Amino acid sequence: MLRRLLVGLFWGAVIGVAAAAALVFGLKVSAFDGAAGSLEAYGAALAVGMLAGLVTGKPIWASDAKVEAGVKAFFGALLAAGGMFALRRWAPSISLPAPVGTGAPLPLGDLPASLAVVGATLGALFEVDNTIVLRKNVHDFPAYKFVNCYQDVERWIVQSWIPEDEP
Repeated sequence: MLRRLLVGLFWGAVIGVAAAAALVFGLKVSAFDGAAGSLEAYGAALAVGMLAGLVTGKPIWASDAKVEAGVKAFFGALLAAGGMFALRRWAPSISLPAPVGTGAPLPLGDLPASLAVVGATLGALFEVDNTIVLRKNVHDFPAYKFVNCYQDVERWIVQSWIPEDEP
């Protein structure tokens, strides 16, 4: 599970860094200032959330993943907008050098680098969400892919944690 968490962090950060690089080097946006900056910040966060939903976890190109990836993309966009709101509202001020930032201390949510934070968070969330963790005392669970976490639970064998030979 730790491996999946790190993979999700990596791919989410790659998506966020790519979006930030497109804003900084392509559109020459060094900070999200004013009303136009808010639109840029939330628009970029929506795009990062959608891409994280489509790529991380079970990606859109996997078999039987079209609907799941679409739902993750929709809710990823909503969560990314909420994350951008939180970063713009409560994140501490940081100072980044000229090509990536302004050089002056600004809240993290006002910098395009905040997209990497949003992307990494969503990538980790979607990657770990696609993981099934079972206790060691559960045996005979089905080997095929689950539709939900309790699929065919009536066929599982759960052994007692307490030895049954003691009164």
